[in-house]
Amino acid sequence: MTAPSEYAKNATVALHEVLGISLGNFDTNGAATIIDRAIRNATRERQAKARQQLKRAQAAAQERLAQLLSASPAVIYSFKASGDFAPTFISENIIDVFGYAPAEYLGDPSFWRDRVHPDDLARVEEAISKFFHNGVHAVEYRFRRKDGSYCWVNDEQRLIRGGDGKPLEIVGSWSDITARKAAEEAKAAAHARLSQLLTSSPAVIYSYRATGDFAPTFVSENIRDWLGYEPREYLENADFWRHRVHPDELAAVEAESVRLFKKGHHTFEYRFLKKDGTYCWVSDAQKLIRDKQDQPSEVVGSWSDVTERKEAEIALRRSEQRLTDAIESISEGFSLYDAEGRLVVCNSAYSDLLFPGLGVARPGTPYETLVRYAAEKGLVEDAKGRVDEWIAERLAKLRQPGEPHVQHRAGGLWIQINERKTTEGGTVAVYTNITEIKRAEEEVREAKRKADLANELVSEQKRELEILSTKLSKYLSPQVYSSIFTGQRGVEIASSRKKLTVFFSDIANFTATTDDLESEELTSLLNHYLTEMSKIALEHGATIDKYIGDAILAFFGDPETKGVKEDAIACVNMAIAMQRRLRELQFEWRDVGLEKPFQLRIGINTGYCTVGNFGSEDRMDYTIIGNEVNLASRLQSHADLGGILISHETYSLVKDIVLAEECDPIQAKGFAKPVRNYKVLDQFDELVSRSRVIREERDGLRVFLNLEKLDKAAAREALKSILSRLGS
Repeated sequence: MTAPSEYAKNATVALHEVLGISLGNFDTNGAATIIDRAIRNATRERQAKARQQLKRAQAAAQERLAQLLSASPAVIYSFKASGDFAPTFISENIIDVFGYAPAEYLGDPSFWRDRVHPDDLARVEEAISKFFHNGVHAVEYRFRRKDGSYCWVNDEQRLIRGGDGKPLEIVGSWSDITARKAAEEAKAAAHARLSQLLTSSPAVIYSYRATGDFAPTFVSENIRDWLGYEPREYLENADFWRHRVHPDELAAVEAESVRLFKKGHHTFEYRFLKKDGTYCWVSDAQKLIRDKQDQPSEVVGSWSDVTERKEAEIALRRSEQRLTDAIESISEGFSLYDAEGRLVVCNSAYSDLLFPGLGVARPGTPYETLVRYAAEKGLVEDAKGRVDEWIAERLAKLRQPGEPHVQHRAGGLWIQINERKTTEGGTVAVYTNITEIKRAEEEVREAKRKADLANELVSEQKRELEILSTKLSKYLSPQVYSSIFTGQRGVEIASSRKKLTVFFSDIANFTATTDDLESEELTSLLNHYLTEMSKIALEHGATIDKYIGDAILAFFGDPETKGVKEDAIACVNMAIAMQRRLRELQFEWRDVGLEKPFQLRIGINTGYCTVGNFGSEDRMDYTIIGNEVNLASRLQSHADLGGILISHETYSLVKDIVLAEECDPIQAKGFAKPVRNYKVLDQFDELVSRSRVIREERDGLRVFLNLEKLDKAAAREALKSILSRLGS
């Protein structure tokens, strides 16, 4: 037995003192031994009790943890961070969130990988590869539930390392974010739909700050389609708008913008510079947005292209101005009233003659107002003493005008009024001062003639204004007409040097062919021929210079060009098409009795010509001049009947698309050296389709065989030699 502890001894002494027992009569060592044993027993009991309490606390904590994990919206899991990466833990709520039992996760190392959506797996694994470096990780992907459907999860992971710093375990959580992803996708779809609507909108939507630097904040993508600019060009340049408003209109537009901050909305129109350097008319509608403190915050607006309408309005104003100028040039008074008796237009002579002192009558003024002024001022003799009655008579005449009538005015003035009803129900009138004519019948008749003539002149001028552009288009090639009326080409004496392909055609022996025809037959036949040839020319993009009797001069390369080579190809294709069409027409003409149908010769040349407007300031002609034009004419005169003769320059451009054979050089008038020339036989495509030639092209290889001229034996020997050299 071990010696009693000091504690037991001290306890024994204390016990004796308390009980009043003498130490001499007490076995201290024995008592200490008993006490020491009692203390040890008590200690063991306390430790056992403490362990039981700890177990109960641990069990309660585990139960609480399990309860929390089960109630958690996220599934908590863990797996080894090395080796087979086997699962080590999964919270019970996996069955509620995904439908799987915990054992399905814990018993299957491939559980996670087999359930990630195939389209997301590569992306997720690539992201996980960075996890071991960072120690934390979060990624979103689609995960297959037990029922086979997919849900979106947010997967957050944390790496746990051992004391030696090596990866030990990975703890993570899966949160079902399907609702959020659906909301995000709906938002993205709504944004895409809005973007699509804005892109398809006929107006460019934009916004900018309403204070400070007025910096741009938004512009719709269709700015690229409507104005040619990239959205960033607007967004990155605070002066984008100001630098593109037409300089002549900037001050007025900026002054108008002040109204926006007063009214909260504003619309105005001006010219705007497009990316390609041209100006278009835009209608700019703006709305001011204010913040909660009612302070200007942002301006939202839209640019709508109104170029066509504005140009139409400008053209209408010009037309109206021309009409006004024409009316104003008439010495007689002139007026036009609508069906409701309101003034539409008049000249100054009308106001001066009928309403002196009133000034120029304004459009929209009721006719009754004007005649009442004249009657009450005593300007009309017939109205004196019966103003209302006379006004009623005058209004009736305006509504149902009849023969010209004379009005006796104050001061001995006589005015003849010639009124006519318009197709719209209004009334047009000419007022002639016939004071002197009243004294002489001849002068009266002359005045009436002038009034009638003036009335017809006004009507004719109106009709001419309406059909002027249509008539002009008949005297110009479509390209020239378009370039002039769209403003691309100015109507002024000017020219330039360009490389053109010139076409010249002429009917062979035209006079002899048409000698027996009556003039009406000849006119009809020639117009039919020129119409058919012109259709083909326009289909191929030719600019028709002029008709010289039965000859046609046309060219390619101005005012529109596709490039020198393409222009030459188009010209030669056009010539071939014309000869084909003429052969068809020959059959038609023979059927109607023409003994000698037209036969056509064509010459084509490519070279530098002077092209532009030639003439005087009062009369000019859009044409081409130069030796290259003359050469086309000379080639035409040397061409075979029904043939096409082209120059060497043209041949070099079209040799890949037509078969042509070189003819003997010709000595052309005006040219010192003999001119190389080629007769066009046919287009390669046509020859291939009729098996008259063999043509093959590859990279580094070109084979052409003319089967009509080919020595087949020699060709076979040549091909064998080539094949032998390729095989060596």
